[in-house]
Amino acid sequence: MNTVSKILTRKSPHTNYITSSSSVLKAVRAMKQKNRSYLIVRSKGKYEGIVTERNCLYNLILKERDPRTTLVTEIMTIDLPVVGLDDTAEQCMLIINSTKSRHLSVLDEGKFKGIITIHDLMSEALAEHEVNHHWYVD
Repeated sequence: MNTVSKILTRKSPHTNYITSSSSVLKAVRAMKQKNRSYLIVRSKGKYEGIVTERNCLYNLILKERDPRTTLVTEIMTIDLPVVGLDDTAEQCMLIINSTKSRHLSVLDEGKFKGIITIHDLMSEALAEHEVNHHWYVD
């Protein structure tokens, strides 16, 4: 299986950023516009966590909070499991399975490098399967 570094290389560069002081309404609009289920939260160029559709559902809608006045910092996830560039996709799958997380932060010497999602790992597993199992249709 490939390493996190190789998986990140194949992904489009991250452009889905938002600041922690933004409103949740702005975050949801950005997710819709970028067609993403999460945004990377950073302030002053520093990675702080992510905000996801689930964060919005569980911490906003179910708690009947106003998305115009609730800030991203109030609902975001700050404690994602962390992986390194040399970790394998298989190691990432084990971490996701054991933590029940859908996202992993990638750090290299304390510097943020990206997010690995459950979708990235599923795509990786399918690609690996295709390489090892040739399907022929007669």
